[in-house]
Amino acid sequence: MKNALFISVALFSLINNPLIAQAGPMGPPGPTGMAGPMGPPGPTGMPGPAGPMGPFGATGRTGPEGPKGSISNNFLTAVANGSSSNQQIATSNPILFNTVLNSKGDIKYDSNTGKFTLKSPGDYDITFAARLNAIGSDFAYPTLALRINGQELPGSQVDVNPSTGEWVSVTVTTTIKDVPTTLEVISSQNNRGGVLQLFDPTSDGTTSAHITILKLG
Repeated sequence: MKNALFISVALFSLINNPLIAQAGPMGPPGPTGMAGPMGPPGPTGMPGPAGPMGPFGATGRTGPEGPKGSISNNFLTAVANGSSSNQQIATSNPILFNTVLNSKGDIKYDSNTGKFTLKSPGDYDITFAARLNAIGSDFAYPTLALRINGQELPGSQVDVNPSTGEWVSVTVTTTIKDVPTTLEVISSQNNRGGVLQLFDPTSDGTTSAHITILKLG
């Protein structure tokens, strides 16, 4: 009992001693510790703005020369002009081209019939063009076409605006097997009796139709 009382008095004296109860000043910071392990990567940021265009690269080397092309030895170009520039063309009748501008080879033309004669088999590139008006009201949109050996060639038809006199043209490639073969540019049989007229807006005999026939290869 005496020992317990002594300990209690001692603790009381120790706790209430002003020299012991007050904390001393903070000491200086200790040395920096070792770095911890690296954390996981953060999310990807937004892309930055595009940079300026870089300089042009040097010009590449010139490529090798291509193969030499071949010149056709079989062609013909004809036009309708002068007194033929205002001719009328009934349904299924041909345009009469009155002037052959240039020709080479065995393509022949008869200006009285409007027929071209092809005497060599092979592939032909044919381009024809005209500017026309329609006479009468038998059709709304007349048509020009290419006729080979008496039959209209599918895909060669081209519609004509009957009131404007604008140029219309078509290019077709066809294979000729049987010779001789005749060829004409006609007012299509689909026109059902209407009449086309070549259009010369200045009435001075200027060209109002032309055709070029070129044998390929």
